This record gives sequence, C-alpha cells and structure tokens, in this order.
Amino acid sequence: MLDEGRAQSALGQCSSLSYHQSGAESLPFIKSGTIDLVIAVQAAHWFEGQAVWQELKRIVRTRGTVAFWNWGRYFLIGRPYGDAVLRKYVSHVDYLEPMRAVECHDPSNWESITRLEYEPCLEKLSTGVGDGVRMSTRQTLRELEALLRTWSCVHEWRIAHPEARAKYEGGSGDIIDSLMEEMIQAEADWRNFAKKGDWQEITVDIETRTILLLARRRGE
Repeated sequence: MLDEGRAQSALGQCSSLSYHQSGAESLPFIKSGTIDLVIAVQAAHWFEGQAVWQELKRIVRTRGTVAFWNWGRYFLIGRPYGDAVLRKYVSHVDYLEPMRAVECHDPSNWESITRLEYEPCLEKLSTGVGDGVRMSTRQTLRELEALLRTWSCVHEWRIAHPEARAKYEGGSGDIIDSLMEEMIQAEADWRNFAKKGDWQEITVDIETRTILLLARRRGE
C-alpha cells in the first residue's frame, strides 16, 4: 500500500504527501502539536488505548480532531437462517484477538466526545437504529465468500490448519467452504437454486454495525 500511495502521489505530483509505516502508539516522525485531523478506519480496535491517546494528545494541536470509524457484525438482511449460520461461525473466536473498545481513554484532554452508532435490523434494509453511518451493499455470494477470506481470524485459522486447502485451490475445503455450504443449505430458495445453478451468483443485501468516535483536543 505504501508503494501504491507513493506511486499515485508521484503521478499526481503531490509532493506535499508523505507516507510512513508505524504503530499508532508512537509517531516520532510527527512534531508535537502539528496535526489538525487524525483518521483511523477499521483500525482503532487494535490500538493500545492509553498509549495511543497519549500520543494523540502530543501530536494534535488545540481544537484538532480525532475520528475513529469502525464497522463489523455483518447482517444478511432478510436472510435469518443464513445469517444465523454466519453468526455461528463468527462466534468461534479461537483465532481472533479480543477487540478492544473503540473509545476515548483520555477524556481530560479531549472535548466534544461523540460516539455515533448504527445497528442494522435483520428483517429489512435501512431500518436499523442509531445515528451512526449506514453501510450497506448488495453482493453475490461469490463476493461475500471472497470478503470473508480476508478476515484476520480466517487467516489465523488457515495458518493453524495448513492441511485444509480451499476448494478454489484444489483442496477438499476449508472453514469458509464449510460456512458457505451450510449457509446455502439453511435458506430454502438458495438450496433449491444451488441444485440447478451456480450458487455463487445468488445476491444478498448486507448491512454492518458501525461506530464513529469523534473527539476534539482541548486547549492547554
């Protein structure tokens, strides 16, 4: 990603952009009190809470803003049985580090702390509750399968089970193959479609639970 960013910047002659790889808890290449806006997307649950907020206090100038945006818990809208299968597999967290809460750990140095959340409704698209960001998409089951294979817990499962090769790799199947097969069997029309067609072309509406945390740096 660093190489791609630098290449795109060079093409666009954006000489003011710079790229760094670093942990969020220590950013020594950033001068104190120089940052107006910090954004972390789908990353804040990995941060060490106290340490990262101490570093943010150092680098963000007065009235500067921090925005943490996370999402998770996929809802297969209108597909309660398929969704239940997905929930069952996701509940096996043996290979998933516990997710830390996305919250401000240093309220004495921050103000206007705002947490916006959205919780989808499984029954119907865009009928969930909350004032957070709504994220929805319609995907084929092929696209959903590919997305699930990018999850860190799936990556860790594959490391722990090198003998279980995915069907697309010519193997007999891995945990995602099992999940997709069970999911298809759980929904009657999907099951019937799979008997005569390519189940990977079935479409499903998906919404996710989202959290947006905002905070503004207090003055000294």
